Amino acid sequence: MPHERNNGVSRVVVVETHGHGGITQYSHDLCESLSRAGRDVTLVTTFGFEFRKRHAGYKVKRILSAMRPGGGGVLGRAANLLRHLYNFFALTAFLVPLRDCVIHYQWHLSRFFVAHLMLVRLFQGNLAYTAHNAFSHNDGPMWHGYFGKVYGIVDRVITLTQYTKGEILSRLPGLEGKISVVPLGNSGSLVKGCEERIFGGCSVVLFFGLIRKYKGLEVLLDAFNTVAEKCPAARLVVAGSITEKGMALRDYEGILRPDARSRTMFVTRYINAGDIPLYFRSADVVALPYVTASQSGVTQLAFSFGKPVVASRVGGLPEQVDDGKSGYLVRPGDPAELAEAVLKLLNDPAKAAAMGAYAKRVSDTRFGWDNIARQTIGVYEAGAGKSASRFQAENKAA
Repeated sequence: MPHERNNGVSRVVVVETHGHGGITQYSHDLCESLSRAGRDVTLVTTFGFEFRKRHAGYKVKRILSAMRPGGGGVLGRAANLLRHLYNFFALTAFLVPLRDCVIHYQWHLSRFFVAHLMLVRLFQGNLAYTAHNAFSHNDGPMWHGYFGKVYGIVDRVITLTQYTKGEILSRLPGLEGKISVVPLGNSGSLVKGCEERIFGGCSVVLFFGLIRKYKGLEVLLDAFNTVAEKCPAARLVVAGSITEKGMALRDYEGILRPDARSRTMFVTRYINAGDIPLYFRSADVVALPYVTASQSGVTQLAFSFGKPVVASRVGGLPEQVDDGKSGYLVRPGDPAELAEAVLKLLNDPAKAAAMGAYAKRVSDTRFGWDNIARQTIGVYEAGAGKSASRFQAENKAA
């Protein structure tokens, strides 16, 4: 059934340069929801776009090379530079001729991105950018300057939590009127799939996603030593590739005592979208022992599958987790408190099921994508008038 268009923003181009992973899933779900809301949507993404067989309702332009490290050595750095250069020219050439649309960029780290934005700014009047993180996990003055330029060029900045908005404003207070908070949507598009369980008949704690230092896996492993001792049915599944330099699987395994190690499964590779249901359907509890966090797509994955979480009380996670309702919030870096919260859920399946059901309701309503799309369109339209007048003024000045 065709959707009725309104008189606001009607055409949206979403740009994402990963091609796989959480930000790509976010972009896919955003495009589908904007399309359902009656907008003409195009996603500009990489040649290896993970959802190329799943997308419906929006157009896809696969013209970019995935922004990944080129490897070590001279040849690796040269290959990386060529990818950045190619993407600069390919993306700029595609966007500059467009008219009467919002261009909505997702997380984009490239040495040429600021130059790209400055060039596109000359021809386009409504640019938006989603700050999935305020600056970068690799914090420092260089990144503050980089993102300061990005946020200064675009018309609207969307953050996924109030925490992230506050983090940006603490360093760039002049952006107050430019930033809007729109929550991270659910992961309902990934729910269909495998009905099997890992460790059938056991109580499974799941840690999911890229393994990086700030995610606190070491704290969870320490906590699981206690969980394994007090709950014989407990099993731990760690699913995600290790990306932290200097860390190896043996370093993480070494934290576990022998009994806990025998009940832990490590799957240290990227988990494709089609395999995600296997892990979340297997879970009884999803653990997010993060040391820092802007927010977490893993929380939304857990909620979409009706699973309660135990998460650290850091960053934007308290905005996603209703403590005592959809999960428990614990002190970061405290394995004893983490173990206690996990055991509460493993030892009381009825409570865990009730919290999971509440999480699913929240996922379908507060974090539902139709709701997110309405809020996002409101941000576009709020920025349209300001950007149009600014665009006209800049063109007259030129």
